[in-house]
Amino acid sequence: MASCCENLTSHFQSFRECFRSKTRSTAEQAEQYLRGLFQSPRANLEQMSETVAETEYYSLHHLLSDAAWDFENVRRETARQADEWIGGPETGLLLDESGVQKKGDHSAGVARQYNGRLGKVENSQVGVYAALARGSQAAIIDFELFLPERWVEDAKRCQEAGIPESARVFRTKPQMAAEMVKRARAAGVRFGFIGADGLYGHATWLLFDWDDAGEVFATEVHSDQQFYFTDPGKAWVPAWEAREWAARLKRKEWHPVILRDGEKGEVRAMFAHTRVWISHPNSA
Repeated sequence: MASCCENLTSHFQSFRECFRSKTRSTAEQAEQYLRGLFQSPRANLEQMSETVAETEYYSLHHLLSDAAWDFENVRRETARQADEWIGGPETGLLLDESGVQKKGDHSAGVARQYNGRLGKVENSQVGVYAALARGSQAAIIDFELFLPERWVEDAKRCQEAGIPESARVFRTKPQMAAEMVKRARAAGVRFGFIGADGLYGHATWLLFDWDDAGEVFATEVHSDQQFYFTDPGKAWVPAWEAREWAARLKRKEWHPVILRDGEKGEVRAMFAHTRVWISHPNSA
């Protein structure tokens, strides 16, 4: 345990300035909170204050609820270290959302919405995340809380939850993901491709934006996604749905691919590929 604490202290040194202001520093509390995430049986402030030496509940509560610290610099330093560790042309920037189930309606952004971790609609907070990944190594480098429209429209509720005015703007999850990719590129984070699920693949404007920017990407699409086998901009051609094309494939056109090692052995899937065109969302 001592070695673990020493490693965390060493790792935290590059983040200490993010928790200092002109009049006060909450760096010690931030480091104690980081230790608590690793050392406590459950990641709540009560157990952290009981488990981590010289930690006090109210100081941790102040850190999370009221203290001013430089989130942007924390995000940039996290991305820099992750890039140094696994960044490169074979690395992917993976985009996805995740939810935390919540009771009540006071937590910022909480609403009845789809929670991917639970696989159903529940009262939850949902965030969009970007992670660098290469092989079995991965590190989250960016994240933002998703704010539903009904929250954005309720200034009083936002104020009571401590949401700054600058953040009270509704953005879809694909819009948030687009900004994360641009932030990563602007910060010099190295990755060779973008990966995302069908929520992002269904937003065809996002795919065209990435293509225009020269990004390589692989996204899932919905089964009713329409596409064409020749360029629809040059002549009229019939549209196909993804599920229709898949249903017509012959067995020999599917190929097994090993995705990763799972708890019960290799996780495999069957893949088929072909070149297609999709319509631009602004086209008639």
